[in-house]
Amino acid sequence: MRPILVEIFGVPIWAYGVSLTVAFVVGAWLGAKRARAAGMDGEHVWNVAIWAFVSALVGARLAHILVERPELLGRPREWLSVWQGGLVFYGGFIAAVLSSLAYARLKRLDFRILTDVLAPVMALGHGIVRVGCFFNGCCYGRPAEWGVVFPSLRDGVSRQPTQLYEAAAGAMLFAGLLLWEKRRRRAGEVFLLYLAAYGLARFLIEFARADDRGGTFWGLTMSQHLGLAALAGGVAAFMWRRPAAPSSATGR
Repeated sequence: MRPILVEIFGVPIWAYGVSLTVAFVVGAWLGAKRARAAGMDGEHVWNVAIWAFVSALVGARLAHILVERPELLGRPREWLSVWQGGLVFYGGFIAAVLSSLAYARLKRLDFRILTDVLAPVMALGHGIVRVGCFFNGCCYGRPAEWGVVFPSLRDGVSRQPTQLYEAAAGAMLFAGLLLWEKRRRRAGEVFLLYLAAYGLARFLIEFARADDRGGTFWGLTMSQHLGLAALAGGVAAFMWRRPAAPSSATGR
């Protein structure tokens, strides 16, 4: 694809870095707008976005090094080369949630409302970043006659564009969560649905992935195990929190 979009005075502008920047700006702006609509100070979302963005980069890069590229432990100069790719979503997601929780407790915000505000934005932002993965040529899929040839692999093999699968999943999750928000009965539901739906989507897309990410365990990748955990945890928490609908016949 095109990992370097353009060079300005000899300085390369990486597609992956651009996608991260666009995802952050769009996500923070849209999140602040949604926060104000929910009666929350939009400034909190910008602050949370900064906390979450930085912690997500650290968590995602750390997970990549520990799980997929342990040889990088001996090459510290490459630890910060995130603009070239090499981030694990679940590592970044966990770090972002923990930092957001810390901020919410510090500012005495309702974490459930905050996560509902941010869940659709997170889905959209993740989809934008996956477009950057496509241009970067990482996170590629298995060989397929109707797929895409990634020049960076130098094998001439047509492969499934799994990056675009996940980008499309992010866009659909964004739209679906906005629709569900109108049916929400309790705070926290939108985030739990995002957790479960993304876990399922990632579990399925992983079957089409072909890049080396640390091997498999019991026939499944680490991301698939985490996807199943996210699906099960999200569904269980959603069902436990959601009250039964009152009967229209009895009025109870």
